[in-house]
Amino acid sequence: MSPFGFPREEHLKLRERINFLFDEGQRIKAGSLSLIWVASPWPLERGVQVLFNAPKKRFRLAVSRNRIKRVLREAWRLERGDFPKVDQPMLLGFLYHGHEKIELERIRPLMRQALSDLDAARSAK
Repeated sequence: MSPFGFPREEHLKLRERINFLFDEGQRIKAGSLSLIWVASPWPLERGVQVLFNAPKKRFRLAVSRNRIKRVLREAWRLERGDFPKVDQPMLLGFLYHGHEKIELERIRPLMRQALSDLDAARSAK
């Protein structure tokens, strides 16, 4: 498998895990992108599961929300590096709350910053 893929095992879909992420997770803000993260009590096949979100309150049209999530998935795919090789399974959620039109070139540095802040927060524990 390509190291740049985004396999189905990395998608965070189960309601129980999503609720756990939002209830217990810690937030990292990087510009118009927020990252919620928590160590997973469940064993994960790839070591990490990721959720992407755009609020319906801010982006009324489904095509807008879908585009935002598509760009966030692409940025994750390109920026994660060897992130799935973590020592402890993690649940991650990326939330876009900007008002401007989303572009991959502007989101990638924000995601890179959020992931480096996450690395710093994990190593501080």
